[in-house]
Amino acid sequence: MATKKVLFVATVDSHIELFHLPYLKMFRDKGWEVHVATNTDKPIKYCDKKIKLSICRSPMKMVANIKAIRELKKVIGQEKYEIVHCHTPMGGVVARLAAKKFRRSGTRVIYTAHGFHFYKGAPLHYWLMYYPVEKYLSKYTDTLITINQEDYERARKKFGKRCYDIQYVPGVGVDEKKFAKKMSVDEKKKLRESLGLGEDDKVLICVGRLDKNKNQGFLVRTMKQLMAEDAKYHLLLVGPDEYGGKYQRLALKLGVEKNVHFLGFREDVSELLQIADVMVSASKREGLPVNLIEAAVLGVPIVATDCRGNRDVCGRVGEGATILNNDGDFINALSGVFKVGLDAKNKSQYDFVTVVDEMEKIYFRKKRVLHVLSSDRYSGAENVACTIIENLSEEFDMAYCSLSGPIAKILERRGIKYFGAEKINFRNLKRIVKEYNPDIIHAHDYSASVKVALLKYRGEMISHLHNNNPFARYWNPKTVLYALCVRRFGKILVVSDKIIDEAVFKKYIKGKSITVRNLVDPEKIIAKSKAYKFAKKYDLCFIGRKTQQKDPATFIKIVDLLKNDNSKIKACMIGDGELDNECRNMISRLGLGANIDMFGFLDNPFPIIKNCDACVMPSKWEGFGITAIESLILGKPVFNSGVGGLAEIFSEDSYFICEKPEEYVRKIGMSKERARKTISSICLKYTDKNSWKNKMFLAYGYLTGGR
Repeated sequence: MATKKVLFVATVDSHIELFHLPYLKMFRDKGWEVHVATNTDKPIKYCDKKIKLSICRSPMKMVANIKAIRELKKVIGQEKYEIVHCHTPMGGVVARLAAKKFRRSGTRVIYTAHGFHFYKGAPLHYWLMYYPVEKYLSKYTDTLITINQEDYERARKKFGKRCYDIQYVPGVGVDEKKFAKKMSVDEKKKLRESLGLGEDDKVLICVGRLDKNKNQGFLVRTMKQLMAEDAKYHLLLVGPDEYGGKYQRLALKLGVEKNVHFLGFREDVSELLQIADVMVSASKREGLPVNLIEAAVLGVPIVATDCRGNRDVCGRVGEGATILNNDGDFINALSGVFKVGLDAKNKSQYDFVTVVDEMEKIYFRKKRVLHVLSSDRYSGAENVACTIIENLSEEFDMAYCSLSGPIAKILERRGIKYFGAEKINFRNLKRIVKEYNPDIIHAHDYSASVKVALLKYRGEMISHLHNNNPFARYWNPKTVLYALCVRRFGKILVVSDKIIDEAVFKKYIKGKSITVRNLVDPEKIIAKSKAYKFAKKYDLCFIGRKTQQKDPATFIKIVDLLKNDNSKIKACMIGDGELDNECRNMISRLGLGANIDMFGFLDNPFPIIKNCDACVMPSKWEGFGITAIESLILGKPVFNSGVGGLAEIFSEDSYFICEKPEEYVRKIGMSKERARKTISSICLKYTDKNSWKNKMFLAYGYLTGGR
């Protein structure tokens, strides 16, 4: 299997280096190939390939960002990533637009919103600029991760109809091991002295880049009032200056420059926090402030403004964290902290290990596949869907959706997740799709395929044709509608080549079609044939729904002809269907009541089949003919009409194929030795699970393009 690939996209390197290196390492450790795309070609740790884009942080740089979309689109097309995880506002825009068409071929797009620019109290122009863009792009997002409760609730409310997988993860996590080392009294004293601080000075600390949003000017102005009460107040501003020295000039203007210390970028933040008395934040908005979480880990009291992000942390770390709305409250809170000496309580939900575990569940969850069928009964297509679900359950999370009915009990017994509906219409399908949030919708046969194709579904769709129904051989409303829907399907599965060859729309599906013959498990069939004892013996068996397709009337005619030579001939018919009453009337009219036993639907018919000498399948059309393979596994010759998939099954020995009832009667007397040899050669072709699995993986995008 080819190596899986993941791509991380952000505007700048620093975002990846500060917040996502542990996740790059996690993918590397699991054997993935890790790529990173930013605005430089600078190497990054744990990155196998670095991609330089023309991406700019400003949305106003449209020419450069459009170029970046084109560049990234080309890269994604070449590399065929399993996951594209994008970060930062413009990184999220560029990556989602570049990746949108590749989602249908299996690429999963994840976007982490590190704080929406539209928030409670945000300027109107922020809402006008950023909200429509995020709403539009949400339909091209498979998983949207938010890092605070306000964003999570807004995303669910506003984007929930467009993005079905919205997750809350509390930030990027804080590694408590980095803060495990406690400084001694002497070490704290020396660090204070190096910064010009005395032992009894009251030290406030704010960690974060100096800019308009972090609003350190509020803290500088507050220092003027605090120093009027006590000259021992000092403020440490830790972080790079991205505001052109504006706050330094403000400190000079207010005459507090000796007590406000601009420390720039520092790598000893954990030590600086340990010499501080209070962590302060004046931010106007936050995603989820790591600086406050780090302070909480070290037990440093927090006083912060009342804004999104700050509220999340302060509400969770205990009474030592306070959020405030104005200058007066802020100063009073600071005074209170020094008087009562509050300690913030560390909360484990922000611990790095906890957050990594949450992200691992999101990254490596199984792909979800929803099988959609129109029938409420159990028959051929339903059997195939169940077989797929049971045999691929280790690789995929799968569920079954159909009309509510008898199928529910069968699925319950088999332990298959089930969504039933009174009608398989657009409304119910949308509800079920939103609830289950599949990555792939696998629709079975024409009706379900058309209904699924007409959904406004953002993921991959597969159409699975089980029958070469006569209506598919000429143009009519059904075939025209299906042909129009073909473009919506990433893959079209057929159970035999005949389905393509005989379809009037074959030229539209050949490029997308994969022939996946139905899988039959010999061990399972043989085990089920021994599940209960059935004493009665039969010469012939008909198994299938009593419908026009299966042509049960021809079977009854065959028994009637055989009765002329053997009045004691015994036959059985297994299955229900709309022609059941017609069959019973025909049996009565021909006086075959003592010759033919009628069974309805049986969940396990194999003990009865095992007690039959031969099976008969006089179908008018068949997509595959799974019943024929099951009967052959039990050593029973199958005399059949040779239509559709049956012709492929019996291509090596056409002796079993019959055209008229009289031919069935003549051939049923064949030697057992010939039947045994034919049965052996046919069964080998249809019981290779590995070959079948590889084709299903191909259909689900599991092996193609490095997946």
